[in-house]
Amino acid sequence: MAEFEKFRKRSVPSPDVAYVTIQRSGAISLNRAAWTLIEKPEQVTLHFDRDDKVIGIEPVPRGLLDHDAFPVRPVGGSRERAGSFVISGKGFTKYYGIPTEPVTRRLGFLVDDDDNGGMVPLLYVWLNEEDIPRGLLS
Repeated sequence: MAEFEKFRKRSVPSPDVAYVTIQRSGAISLNRAAWTLIEKPEQVTLHFDRDDKVIGIEPVPRGLLDHDAFPVRPVGGSRERAGSFVISGKGFTKYYGIPTEPVTRRLGFLVDDDDNGGMVPLLYVWLNEEDIPRGLLS
């Protein structure tokens, strides 16, 4: 007879790799690693490089009022416990024609002050990279 072991969802560690997912709705999800990489912001501004097809996610410093900022909401819990965070990016994805189907998960790369003209750390997401299969983590 088979010796089955029950899989416990809560025992799976959060990946240390920064992932950004563009949902069908246009929402942009960050895993905890991506959110932490850009200093755990409560708000971000979204940027797009039309030539290179790169999304830039810039954290807004706490206490700074930016009328173009989007709130970053934790999914399924408090900021301390959430495994992912969502940005309402429907208008952004629609305006720039960023595909929302199929749902895509991409790597996020941090670019610091020296590389982006003195801006705060910016999370870059290249749209022309291959999709990362959901079941594989490197």
